Amino acid sequence: MASEEVLLTEYQTAHNEVDRLNRQLWTTAQILIPLSLAGVAFLLSLTTHTIQTLTTVLLSGLVSSLVLWGWYKVAIRWLAYQSVAQYRMREIEENLDIWCVRYEAYVALKSRGIDLLKSGSLSEDEKLRYKNLASLILPNLDKPEPRGF
Repeated sequence: MASEEVLLTEYQTAHNEVDRLNRQLWTTAQILIPLSLAGVAFLLSLTTHTIQTLTTVLLSGLVSSLVLWGWYKVAIRWLAYQSVAQYRMREIEENLDIWCVRYEAYVALKSRGIDLLKSGSLSEDEKLRYKNLASLILPNLDKPEPRGF
């Protein structure tokens, strides 16, 4: 029983870390991307076209690009940390027979056209669970996206 409590605490900690990193990622994106684009757009809207204006626009564009590149590198690292936490959550789920992250992974793979049900590595219980999920929650996932109105 104590072992299950420890695993559930670890699971909650990993879940909180995934949420925290996700919020960080989107918060920084919501700030940095519009600021970078707004600065470049403002400089491009200047009516005087001198060498000094061109130099300012090019330097601003370079700084904006470097800021976005730096954010991208940090975001990739945050996503790697998220993946580690989600991997551990999946291990804990398998140990405690809970299914949240496994269902999320199934949906992600299914949306990319990969069907776990066709792999030979699933138990009958897993196949049944995924089939139920697919029939109840995902009936439109196999249908093509609508093109316009």
